[in-house]
Amino acid sequence: MRQPLPVPDLTVRRATAEDRVAVDAIHDTTWGGPIVVGHGVAYDLRTLPTLVAVDAAGTVLGALAYHVGGDVLEVVSVAAAGSGGGGAGSALLAAVADEARGLGLRRVWLITTNDNLPALRFYQRRGMRITAVAPGAVDEARRRKPSIPVIGNEGIELHDELTLELRLDGLTEPAAAGRAALRRHVRDGVLDVWSLLGDPADTSDVLRAVAGAVRGMVDAVTGVGEAGLVLAALVARELSVPFVAPGTPVDAVADRRLLNVDAGMAQRPATEGSTTTLVANPEAPLAAVAVLVDQLPAGVREYLDQHQVFVTWVLGGDELTG
Repeated sequence: MRQPLPVPDLTVRRATAEDRVAVDAIHDTTWGGPIVVGHGVAYDLRTLPTLVAVDAAGTVLGALAYHVGGDVLEVVSVAAAGSGGGGAGSALLAAVADEARGLGLRRVWLITTNDNLPALRFYQRRGMRITAVAPGAVDEARRRKPSIPVIGNEGIELHDELTLELRLDGLTEPAAAGRAALRRHVRDGVLDVWSLLGDPADTSDVLRAVAGAVRGMVDAVTGVGEAGLVLAALVARELSVPFVAPGTPVDAVADRRLLNVDAGMAQRPATEGSTTTLVANPEAPLAAVAVLVDQLPAGVREYLDQHQVFVTWVLGGDELTG
């Protein structure tokens, strides 16, 4: 496929009222109108802050609409005129990243669809990374916007959303990002889980950190206390393993490596009765997570060692320690 020739004197600036017709035309061509639906949210592109890429003659070659929430910026739409806009997409993405940095934001993120292989290539070549896949999300969006086609690019059925992000805080490693996110929600030495869950960006960082640390080492997840159960359910979804609700019969979990999320622990747990917490790996990313052993077979330590189950993550003062 031929690449569009770069346009000399390409400039990115904020859209003005005079750009409205050209921007609307780009959105009509790309999305079939100004309404786009992603991750369960319907956006009217006409209401969002918009950057445009223009050539030396002032012709609009591309437009990028975005939304700022908390300390992250979502690229809701990036679209070029014609067959590629001659580098307009690259210029717009670089400009919005600079804008996000100027606002002190932590990351830029966006979603694309499973059929959009050119977009996946484009974004990854510009430093963005895939951080989540939402199976069936496009099917849900289609219920709200029936004009979304069933067959997408290159004859691929259109079903799923992929999230990509560009981190601006330098925390590209999940463990480091998870620790930083937790520290922002420590209150008097104790993790404030409700504050954490109220921040989708921090919650996402923590969940990714947990999954990266224990993926393949646990078969199910449960929790202690109201907050711990909420966080445990999210951890289970991130790991794609079952969530074990309170009151589950012992026989149902006796042969599983069960991760227990206890969001209320403020100090290193101790052995008490038949419940032991194995503490290891001082670099693990999440505070207050323990291995539940009182529903596992006899010979707990041997069982854990055999299956390489490990966990740490406790809070000490305002620092995360192992």
